[in-house]
Amino acid sequence: LRGVDGGDANSDLLTGDYWPDQALFRIGVAVDPAMRVLDSQGTPVYDNLHAAGSLLGGAIRWSEKSGEGIAIGSAWAATSAILSSAAAVHEREGEDHVRAH
Repeated sequence: LRGVDGGDANSDLLTGDYWPDQALFRIGVAVDPAMRVLDSQGTPVYDNLHAAGSLLGGAIRWSEKSGEGIAIGSAWAATSAILSSAAAVHEREGEDHVRAH
């Protein structure tokens, strides 16, 4: 998870005041440019695990009014990465089939 910087990750997630940024709402997963979920070292957890929308850390969507944009943009990026990966696998399988015959 990312979104809470330094210190105790369980402290100060919410403040008593409604209007300031609440750290709790910035928490989410970190992703690479292909929208694959990253571990704490920045390595993809699985090659086929992608995240989009409100799962992503770092934004307070309701106060920034960015929720739909984040959801659409990240879904587009994840879908593009998945389709590119599937096309590459399909191409490799086709080459293997040609070599086998």
